[in-house]
Amino acid sequence: MELCNLSDRPLLTEIPQKMLAFMDRQDRFGKPKDAWQRKITYTPEIVPLDVLIYVMSAGINGNNVWSALGKQVETFNQLVSTAR
Repeated sequence: MELCNLSDRPLLTEIPQKMLAFMDRQDRFGKPKDAWQRKITYTPEIVPLDVLIYVMSAGINGNNVWSALGKQVETFNQLVSTAR
């Protein structure tokens, strides 16, 4: 199978050659609605100790917004300092 349609689920024994993914790239940094685009890309090779997960839904969070804007945010340290 080359690509699995959004409404279809592949068999457990079948790994599509390509997958749909939302990606941001440096040449598109800016408003998240412009930076994040749905693309068809090759499915990564699955090697021992890897797990391939079938995702049925996804969402955008704060980290995705900063990523789209091209700004790196250290969220882990912010969480630690907030917890203190």
